[in-house]
Amino acid sequence: GTIPDLTPAVRPLAAEHLEGVLARDRGVFGADRGALLRWAHASAPDLAWATPGGAYCFGRHGDHSDHVGPVVAEDRESALALVRACLSLPRRRPLILDARVEPIWLAALGQLGFREQRPFTRMYLADARPPGEPERELAIVGPEFG
Repeated sequence: GTIPDLTPAVRPLAAEHLEGVLARDRGVFGADRGALLRWAHASAPDLAWATPGGAYCFGRHGDHSDHVGPVVAEDRESALALVRACLSLPRRRPLILDARVEPIWLAALGQLGFREQRPFTRMYLADARPPGEPERELAIVGPEFG
């Protein structure tokens, strides 16, 4: 028999699904960043992907490289499928992402060819941690958008 493909289906994030993704993102991020993600979707549609299970990513074209983030998923397999989708298109510029520091996730990204460039640690003063589900955001938009 054939071996089933267990990789989550990934498709470009269609405009008609954008509002549903943004509603989900408000819960994950803990605030409304719809304007930023609409801008990312419009300016870098090649880096906006989603799965039927609700995982999604966006990206942006920077001055020197392309940046994937946020990457939001319930499981690491879906998150990796999103990153693979970003890598599936021809690249003329470096691709970067600011990944959650989690050994298994970082090892999986390393297998795709990513290498650590610089560490980044998000810290909260006392109990000032914002609401949301940060464990589902495996790569951030970027510290400059915090």
